[in-house]
Amino acid sequence: MSETKFVDENSLIGIAASFWQQYSTKTPQKLKIMDAFSLYCFVLLIIQLFYCGLVGDFPRNSFLSGIFASGGALTINICLRKQLNSETRYMSISNERAFWEYLAAMIVLFLTVINFLG
Repeated sequence: MSETKFVDENSLIGIAASFWQQYSTKTPQKLKIMDAFSLYCFVLLIIQLFYCGLVGDFPRNSFLSGIFASGGALTINICLRKQLNSETRYMSISNERAFWEYLAAMIVLFLTVINFLG
C-alpha cells in the first residue's frame, strides 16, 4: 500500500508546491536561465543594500554604480523575458530584435555605470 501525502492547496506550502510544479513543467529552459540571472541580480542588489546599511557607503559613486548596475540589469532582463515569453508577447517583435535591443540597452547601462565611477 503506497502512502500519499495530501497537501492542503490553500496553505502557503501547497501554493508554493503548485507554483513550482507548474513552473518546472511549463517554462522553457531559456526562460529558466533568464529567471536565474534575474534572481542573481536581485540577490546582489539586496546584498549591496544590506552592506550599505551595515558598513556605510563611503565611496558613494562606487556604491551607486553597483546599485545601478544590478538594478538596471535586473530591469532590462525582465523586459527581455517579457518579450521572449510567448504567453505575454504583446507586439510582433522577433526574438532576434528583442535580443539586440537587450544587448544595446545593456551596453548603454554599463557604459553609464563605468562613466559614473569616474
